[in-house]
Amino acid sequence: MLSDQPYRAFIELELPRTKNNLEIGIVFINFFTYAGNFMVSLSLISSSNTTLATSSRPAILTYTSPLISTSLTVLNSPLFITGFKKESETLLVPLFERFEFSGSRSARPRWAYIEIATENNKIQVYQTKLIFVAQFEGVR
Repeated sequence: MLSDQPYRAFIELELPRTKNNLEIGIVFINFFTYAGNFMVSLSLISSSNTTLATSSRPAILTYTSPLISTSLTVLNSPLFITGFKKESETLLVPLFERFEFSGSRSARPRWAYIEIATENNKIQVYQTKLIFVAQFEGVR
């Protein structure tokens, strides 16, 4: 990572579509049910153990009605059985826009602390990735 270069940071989560995950943070608004709400936080920490930046964003699993969910499970059952497909959902959560750090080596991120917060602190995760994308602009 280069100093004085803006970056975007994302967290990619692969979550199983289990009953536990779908029941996290159930909210009822105007006769609609929104399930699977949770918060994702990222803290970037320097080599001197100081926090450089922190960001939190909400995330939500996509709602699927019981009829659609059952029919998709039946149609995809050969793929589930052979292991070519999983009953999971991949979410890409943007956490930082135009994050820059100064030229000193101590101001560069060395560690990242990722937290997924729910009401009952019970969420199931298959995989987590931290992705940085350089935002190039102008001519250098």
